[in-house]
Amino acid sequence: MAADRGLNIEALRHGARQASAAGNRAGAMEAWSQLLIERPDDAEAANALGNLALSAGDVQAARSFLERAVNADPGQPALLFNLAAACSGCDDPLAALSALDRALAADPYFVQALYQKGVVLAGIGQAREAAQVFRDLLDTVPDAIRDDPRFAAMMTRATDAVAADGRTLATAIKARVAPPSRRTSAAIANITGDGPLYRSEPTFLTVPELPSIPFLERDDIPWLDQLEADWVALRDEAAGLIVDAERFAPYVANPPGTPLNQWDKLDHNRDWGALFFWHHGRRDGEAAAQLPRTAAMLDRMPLLRLDGRGPNAFLSRLAPRTKIPAHHGVTNARLTVHLPLIVPQGCGFRVGGETREWLPGRAWVFDDTIEHEAWNDSDEPRVILIFDIWHPLLDAAERDYLATALRTYDEHYGRARNAGDEF
Repeated sequence: MAADRGLNIEALRHGARQASAAGNRAGAMEAWSQLLIERPDDAEAANALGNLALSAGDVQAARSFLERAVNADPGQPALLFNLAAACSGCDDPLAALSALDRALAADPYFVQALYQKGVVLAGIGQAREAAQVFRDLLDTVPDAIRDDPRFAAMMTRATDAVAADGRTLATAIKARVAPPSRRTSAAIANITGDGPLYRSEPTFLTVPELPSIPFLERDDIPWLDQLEADWVALRDEAAGLIVDAERFAPYVANPPGTPLNQWDKLDHNRDWGALFFWHHGRRDGEAAAQLPRTAAMLDRMPLLRLDGRGPNAFLSRLAPRTKIPAHHGVTNARLTVHLPLIVPQGCGFRVGGETREWLPGRAWVFDDTIEHEAWNDSDEPRVILIFDIWHPLLDAAERDYLATALRTYDEHYGRARNAGDEF
């Protein structure tokens, strides 16, 4: 007898599932109802009837069925999620939140439950709490959902809520205190969403434990005043060459077969040109003869000297209406010096989250392994003097070690360096 009853229940379940799959609402409701009569604690039947009632707008009936389903299987997150939807429909947000919290306790990565919890909190005026939940959602959502157009509205709402909350927090902080430094400003901007944190990301050689500082402080570079002292004479030397783009070699000159990525427009293009005084440790006598005061100034600078790799020193010419795309340098063992010589209006430079305008004769030192980009939006060429130095926090023994190790690296491979490991 018990066996016959079991067969009858499974036959009802099979018929109910078939009716549901076929979209036969009346048949599904009848079969699930009969099953629930036969087995009052059947979670599947109660859930199915709850969802049918919910889709019909009968939220009270839906809640009753879904409470039965949860009581029958209290650890099932999907049932709790459905119950939360019914409670929201009944204008009972606290019950909805309770059900969602139980669902998330069972499955902390249930992204739809996270999203719905944020929606409920926002609906009762708890915008800050909602933003925290939406932030958790954005931090945990799988790429498959993030990139699925079906979830675009969900992702947009969560992103917008987090951004709005960040703006509110940023405004409150700014009203109370001004940042004393660039790094504290960047730290707070990161948590309020005002900007990402930019770090040193060398494409080849990373020296650990060196600070990731976009622009060094002038006080840390005592010879900058000496570099700037003769800038007018250096500018006058460069002015005689600026109109002739052919005098400048393309700065980006990748060998055939190199993936170009962001360099497709500038590869082998003189729009970003270089007139080298030093290139991979080799001095260009012709450039030194053409611009003797610039060459003499460079001889007084603490250039990075590294067999086959440095010094590198050159005039950088950026053509009108040209942009150098965001990129990272190869190693944080070195830093890069800029001395602006000819800078029309409309030129700019960004390192990490800090954007500056070049001022003729005013030098700076920056870490080119932090994402950086440059642009010339004017109708005239821009020219700056660029050269590399060792990172000042590397002592003599460390510099000698790296020089020997890199020379061994080059000998080991017995080939010309590729674009990925060039200094």
